[in-house]
Amino acid sequence: MISVCDGVVYVERCSLASLKHIRQAKKAIRKCFQVQVDRLGFSLVELLSPCPTNWKLSPAEAWEWVNNVMVKTYPLECSKTPRDTRIRNDYSNDFAGFGGQGVLLMGYILSHGAMLKGLNVTYFPSYGAEMRGARPTAP
Repeated sequence: MISVCDGVVYVERCSLASLKHIRQAKKAIRKCFQVQVDRLGFSLVELLSPCPTNWKLSPAEAWEWVNNVMVKTYPLECSKTPRDTRIRNDYSNDFAGFGGQGVLLMGYILSHGAMLKGLNVTYFPSYGAEMRGARPTAP
């Protein structure tokens, strides 16, 4: 739906429910960063992520559920892509998530990896009312 809006250059939906899909998601995130660095326009990568703790499933069952149920409802696709995206290594981005711990883990992994590379990193997780799987409600 967002891919038809003006200014949107790159939109892709990926899964984190298998090693193959994680590698594809890594490429999509890198491309998303590059679109931002090159100031080509808005870019978005949506990640379908298993949450075994809140789903009360084993990790393997959660991966299977994402692959067999979620992907049918939210198909993995690249709905919009830029024509030319050169890969560079200077990135600055914000991440946002809704409920669960996926975006927190992603931020931790990215910041830890950057620190291991000797880069200056700021990791500032912000918690809202929906943290750790609480059911969000509207007034």
